[in-house]
Amino acid sequence: MKNLIPFEDYDKKLFEADNADKETPEKDTPENHEMKKKLRSAMISSLLGGDVERILAGGDTSQIPDTKEIKNQLPYKGCGATSPYSINKTPLTKKTIKAALEVIRKIGTEDNRIDYKEVIDEIVASEKPVLIGIRAKLAEKKSAGDVFACKLYYLDPKSNDTDNINPYQITTLPGLSYYGKMTAEELTKAGFNNKGIAILMPGTYAYNVGQYTLHGKTRKALTEASKSKVERIPPGANDYGKDYRPGNPEIGSFGIHIHPSSKETGICVGPWSIGCQVFANGSDFEEVYRKLGSGKVLYALIEDDMWEKHKSEIENELSGPEIAKKSEEKPKEDEGDG
Repeated sequence: MKNLIPFEDYDKKLFEADNADKETPEKDTPENHEMKKKLRSAMISSLLGGDVERILAGGDTSQIPDTKEIKNQLPYKGCGATSPYSINKTPLTKKTIKAALEVIRKIGTEDNRIDYKEVIDEIVASEKPVLIGIRAKLAEKKSAGDVFACKLYYLDPKSNDTDNINPYQITTLPGLSYYGKMTAEELTKAGFNNKGIAILMPGTYAYNVGQYTLHGKTRKALTEASKSKVERIPPGANDYGKDYRPGNPEIGSFGIHIHPSSKETGICVGPWSIGCQVFANGSDFEEVYRKLGSGKVLYALIEDDMWEKHKSEIENELSGPEIAKKSEEKPKEDEGDG
């Protein structure tokens, strides 16, 4: 059996081979090496498909198991639930969502604030759609189990600030009824990151309206188009920690996509998510995918626990001046003494 070497070492050997027959070898500067690396990655990616660095380094989602549910887009029933979970489908308005984003992005210090400015500006501009994910309260999730308990709101640029927007049912959390049972060795064998199961952290992320390949089949998806900030549930753990912060933070490309689960409304999350944001119902995803059309879309993830904790500040923000006006204001320049 041939020995496998890491992609970084392989790339370095290719660089050395390129220089072997040159009269004036190129210097292996960081800039030069990175450029060559990107070119080779693009070539390999065109053959293998997808994010080559993640494929070769051990990713999070491209190798989800080819179970009968995944293969045939059927609901998974391995978490103890027997019917789809009923979420609270209270509609929200753009105005309310903007107020919540404004309040939450001011919490904490500059070093640890959640950056929602880009998505707020996008909502204010009303030129492109925006997606808002709301993670279920931790207490609700612990009680309900491994079900689709989260929500996604599609913000249409043509709608008014006070129009009601109904949510879609999704999960923003991985399926621990399936992946939580795996040891580090089992995760590695399955092609996953052996540090643990990824949870996407609150923030703003960009996605491409496109597709990805799963077990030889091309499937529609909103694919990761920016770096993702995750924390990792340790192998063998069966809960999300005390505050959805299991530790082991990482920032990078992990294949955290947005995609559908079963054709009909899903029951348990199970194998459908090892970090991805997943629609419970395939037809709901198709509707959003069709509305988006093409290009990139911004997705902001908020935690309902954080929303509830700062409810009074959000209400105060709602009763104040419009966010659009506030974002347009500029500080007055010092006119001096004369």
